[in-house]
Amino acid sequence: MIMGQMAYKDNCSIQQGKTSSNVTSVQESGSTHNPRALTRVEAAIKEQPEFGVLRARLLEHGGAEVVPPWGWNNELLQYVLVRDPDLPAFVDHGYLMLGPVVCRSRGMEPNRCHENIARLWLHQRKRDALIGIATGYCLDGGLWRQHSWGIRKHSLLETLGEREKYFGIRLEGIDADVFAFKALCENQTYWPLFSAELVKRVQTELERRVAVEAAPSL
Repeated sequence: MIMGQMAYKDNCSIQQGKTSSNVTSVQESGSTHNPRALTRVEAAIKEQPEFGVLRARLLEHGGAEVVPPWGWNNELLQYVLVRDPDLPAFVDHGYLMLGPVVCRSRGMEPNRCHENIARLWLHQRKRDALIGIATGYCLDGGLWRQHSWGIRKHSLLETLGEREKYFGIRLEGIDADVFAFKALCENQTYWPLFSAELVKRVQTELERRVAVEAAPSL
């Protein structure tokens, strides 16, 4: 029970597929020649103007289009736009991350970049040498898509195969802990990865964030 409550307390969910239990996140193909893709981009900008700012910034680094978060809603039986609460952070603090890319494929799940890097972060194996987690967008096949990867001292750690470019924000310490917890907490299979110390640390941080958001601005 506490797992679900803690995940619900923080509105800034990094794993977009967990925005709603009735929504399954997808990353569909899109291009400048696909009218449906352009319609979805326009809808994303209308819903969150920050997406237009981020899109312009990403396309400055190449690529044909940015794929907005879109998911299947089991109640409506149709695809719906998934609101991205992390867009302001991507706009204000995101940057192009450079460096050699190390691929880690053994034991990784396809199309599960968020969960993959979260598991590696919690395991803290010496061979992975992670000092942080990055989340944002990657350029692959001409399209920018939501993605997460690992940060090492002198390289990036990829769990799904090397991408062309990486743009996002860097998470370390408690921020990386919160990311990992939120990416995995809804699947009981991963609960053994959560130590009592981690759960307490994350719960304290989520409560702090709620308090900060609720505080009146001066």
